[in-house]
Amino acid sequence: MAEEETETAASEENTESSGEEASADAEVVEGKFGKAEIVIPDTVQKAPDDSQKHYHSIANKGETLKVASEKVLGSSSKEELKEHLPAAIVVKKNLRKDVDTLFNSYKEFKNSSDNPDDVEQFKEACNDVIKNAQKAHGEIKDKINNVYGKS
Repeated sequence: MAEEETETAASEENTESSGEEASADAEVVEGKFGKAEIVIPDTVQKAPDDSQKHYHSIANKGETLKVASEKVLGSSSKEELKEHLPAAIVVKKNLRKDVDTLFNSYKEFKNSSDNPDDVEQFKEACNDVIKNAQKAHGEIKDKINNVYGKS
């Protein structure tokens, strides 16, 4: 059971978007399970509506994962960890599903766009969100390993 929790928690921990660096034109969205701010880069707003929606979905879940991971990382016992871990696991699983959808959306944008710079910037924005989620997942996995005494 601890191994399942480790694997699940590890994939849920990567949401460290920098909400403080929002430009005046960037859109800020409130997370569903917390008050984490989501900064939508201006470059994403140049993408087609479907691609923007998929990015918003991933960014929201990424911020939700960040909030959930902060609770997991703040756990000081197995009981607290077991209390906070399920939320992080659910968000991580949902995030994983959305990454495939976002990638397909990116491919459509790439094939239909006349501006390769916009496509590249959109790709970088997507990769940043995904990398942050992976980082959060790794931190959760490390926390679980520490609590359960694994190395």
